[in-house]
Amino acid sequence: MQPHNDQYLSNFQQPQGQPNIVTKDPDSPGFGKGLAVGFTILVLIWTAEVFGEWNSIQNAKKDYYEPEKNDGPVTYEYAVCNPDDSAYDSGRCQDRIFDEAIESRESDMYIEMIKIGAWITIWVSLARIMIFGNISYRVMISKGK
Repeated sequence: MQPHNDQYLSNFQQPQGQPNIVTKDPDSPGFGKGLAVGFTILVLIWTAEVFGEWNSIQNAKKDYYEPEKNDGPVTYEYAVCNPDDSAYDSGRCQDRIFDEAIESRESDMYIEMIKIGAWITIWVSLARIMIFGNISYRVMISKGK
């Protein structure tokens, strides 16, 4: 027994045209790429900072609770800081220690600059998503009227 509306069922069996799917240009950056890159950079920096701080804490604990008993001669990193060396100079020793502290602070500043760049990358990506969403919403509303 055939159904009454044979034409209706035959429409489902015929291949339909493919819907027009908008594909993105392979050369254009994706909307979420900035988020992925920015957060990846931040996670790597934060991980390195955590490990660095952990090692610093462990070394400080070790130095405090288990000080090395050294009866031998004290070694100095710089000859200008060794009072037994002919090159000893208190002022130059202080300058050398100050320069070391400044170099450490400069490297911290560079890390902070990279973090700022990563946050800007994330912000730009989020802004693009928000703009795209707002435009899409306006288009949907205008077509609905």
